Formats: sequence, C-alpha cells, structure tokens
Amino acid sequence: PTAWLLFHGVFRHNVFYSRIQLPLFGLGGLALVCFGTRPGHRQRNLGALRPLAILLAAYGALAVCRNETREPTVVPEEVRFAGSAAAYYFSASRGLQGKHDTVLAALRATGCRKLGMFIGGDSYDYPLAWRAMQAGVEVHHVVEPDDWPCLVFTDRGPPPPRLTGQWKEVNPSLYLAR
Repeated sequence: PTAWLLFHGVFRHNVFYSRIQLPLFGLGGLALVCFGTRPGHRQRNLGALRPLAILLAAYGALAVCRNETREPTVVPEEVRFAGSAAAYYFSASRGLQGKHDTVLAALRATGCRKLGMFIGGDSYDYPLAWRAMQAGVEVHHVVEPDDWPCLVFTDRGPPPPRLTGQWKEVNPSLYLAR
C-alpha cells in the first residue's frame, strides 16, 4: 500500500497507469515471491533475488526520471460546460433533461418548495435533485402515502396516494397536490 501511495504521489495522473504499474508492481511482486521462501519448503538460494530487485529499482528510477511534470490545464470551454445543466445530462437517456426542466418550471410557477420523487432504483435522479436544491427546494423520495411534497416527479406511474387530498396529474411524470 505504501508503494502504491508513493507511486500516485510521484507520477502525474494519466490513463496509462496500468502500463507503468503492471511490470513494476504486478509482475515484480510475483517474481520476488517466486524466489522467496514458502512455508513447508526449505530456503532457496536468494542470490538471484538481489539482481532482480536491483533491476526493478532501476526500472522504477528510469520511470521516475522520465516522468514529465505538467501544470493542470484549465480549458475555459470545459469549465463553462461543467457548470451548465447540460453537463449533468451528458450520459443520461435522451429527453430526461426536458422532463427535469419541466419539473423545475412547475416548482417556480407554483411556488412549491417540497419536491417528492417517486422513481425506480436505477433512475437518474441526481441532476434534478441537485438543481432543485440549488433553487432552494427540499427533495425527498416518496415510497409510501405521504402529504409532505406538494409536487412529485415520477417515472413509475402515479405516486402513492396522499393522506389528505389528491394528486392532480400535470403530465405523466409530474403530479401536483390539490
């Protein structure tokens, strides 16, 4: 674990870590174990272990010497994109941002500050919850009959009934308390 932490402390982050780590940590560790002693076996001659350890250390030193330092890059377009609502939906299913925009518009139009979500276990709820909370709205999941939310977003059909009053269907994924 210490070697792993030191490795990540010395090398800049890149997608080729596995190419660097495989020979140094994976195969190198296996080679050292193969030459070591094992319970129930007599001790082997460890003379071959020293040159191997020196070669692995030299390889590590070479990799460290060739590691180029790099300042973090900040691309203004990427910063703007990361701060936009579109970044939340980059990998989401098509049309989800429009549904969430409709929910946020309904929250603004009604003045509701309590959003319930009646959604499936694999539903993509983070962007809606985050954007709603940024607008000052409390967000809870609805799992049983509840009067707490004044607006419910759903991807599972009608939400559980209210304890008092009823839901008014605004559209198939949005229900308003009456």
